[in-house]
Amino acid sequence: MIRQMERSAMHVLAKRGKSIREIAGEVGHSPTTVARVLREAVDQQPAPRRRRSQVDPYAAAIRGWLGEKLAVVRMLELARGDPERPYTGSRSQFGAMVRRQRQEGEQQQASAEVPLRFEGLPAEYLQIDWGEIRQFPFTAQAPATRYFLACRLKYSRWAWLRFTTDMRQETLFRGLVDCLVELGWAPWVFVFDNMKTVTSGRDAEGQPLWTAGVLQLTGEFGVHPQACDPRAGNQKGSVEALVKWVKGNFLAGGSSPTTRTWRRRQERGGSRPTPGPRQPPVSPPANACPRKRRRGRRCR
Repeated sequence: MIRQMERSAMHVLAKRGKSIREIAGEVGHSPTTVARVLREAVDQQPAPRRRRSQVDPYAAAIRGWLGEKLAVVRMLELARGDPERPYTGSRSQFGAMVRRQRQEGEQQQASAEVPLRFEGLPAEYLQIDWGEIRQFPFTAQAPATRYFLACRLKYSRWAWLRFTTDMRQETLFRGLVDCLVELGWAPWVFVFDNMKTVTSGRDAEGQPLWTAGVLQLTGEFGVHPQACDPRAGNQKGSVEALVKWVKGNFLAGGSSPTTRTWRRRQERGGSRPTPGPRQPPVSPPANACPRKRRRGRRCR
C-alpha cells in the first residue's frame, strides 16, 4: 500500500516536469505504479469491498423515488411490481438500501453547501503571503506604506512575521531563510500565492511557471513549491487570516516614531513559535542547608 506522503511526492515531482521513469527512480516504485498513482487523487482511499445484493439494480430508481418523497412501503410495491425485473428479496434489505441512498444524498448536499477546508499533515504545508499597510501613522516622520511577509504552518498554525519596506524577490528569499532558521527545520511544501516574484504565469496545462530563483531556493532546502489555484480561497485561508489579524489586532491603534522603532517592535513580537517540552524542576543538592539555617548560622 502506497502512503499519502509518497503519493504527494509523486504528484509534486510530476508538476515539476519530471518523467515517470525519473519519478520511479526517486521514490523507489515501478513506472507502472507511478503512472497509476498520477491518475488517482492524492488522498486516494482503498475501495471498500461489498457483496452485491438483489437491491443493487434498484439503486437509481430508489434515488428517484426519494426525490419524489415516496414512502418506503410504496417504493417496495413499485419494485415488486416492476414488469421487467420484479424485486424478490426481503423487505429488510430493501429498507437498508433506502437508508443508504438517503444518507448519501444528504452527504452530497451538505458537501455542496459547505466549503471544503484545505488541510494537510503535520510539517507539510507552509503558507506564504504578503500584507500591505498603507499610510502607516509614524509620529516622527511622514506616513508611508509598509509591507510584511506572513508565513504560517497549516496544521499547527505556527506563525512568523517579517516587516519590510518592499516586496522584492530578494526580500522574500531572505525572509524565508530567516523563517526556516527560526523554525529549525524545513517543511514539505511552500504554498505561494500567484505572486510575480515567484511565478511568471501558467502554461497551457495550467501549471505554474516558476522563476529560476524559486527553483534554486526550494532545491537547496529540499522543499516542493506549490501555487494556489486561481480563485481557490480555501487553499490560503489560514495565512490570509494571519494577515487580517496583523492589520486588525497586532497593529490596531498603534504608532511608531520612525521606521527603526517600527522594526524593533516587530522583532519583539514577529514570531509565535511552538512551545517546547517542559523541563523538570531542578532540585537542590542533597547537602544543602535548610533555609532557616542559612541566616547567620553554620551548616552542620
